Amino acid sequence: MALFDPVSISAYDGENPGTDVAAWLTHQGCNVAVQQYASGGEDIGTAILKRAKETGADLIVMGAYDHSRLREMVFGGTTRSLIEQSAFPVLLSH
Repeated sequence: MALFDPVSISAYDGENPGTDVAAWLTHQGCNVAVQQYASGGEDIGTAILKRAKETGADLIVMGAYDHSRLREMVFGGTTRSLIEQSAFPVLLSH
């Protein structure tokens, strides 16, 4: 599991963002390691695709969040970036 530029909110995430989801996935039988990465100012969608390529991923699984159409048109979005690319299959969950 990869997190890019995580922002930790103690009351919500605990001390380490992603560990709650990793614990749930482990309980479901998945082998999970939480890794945090800095995007270096790069678009998050691009950063995800680079990490997927570097690690030899077969599939990208991610949450999809809905924003207003105007916001998506002006700012774009990670979900849109990954849907529009064709290098990796993407499984979205909302």
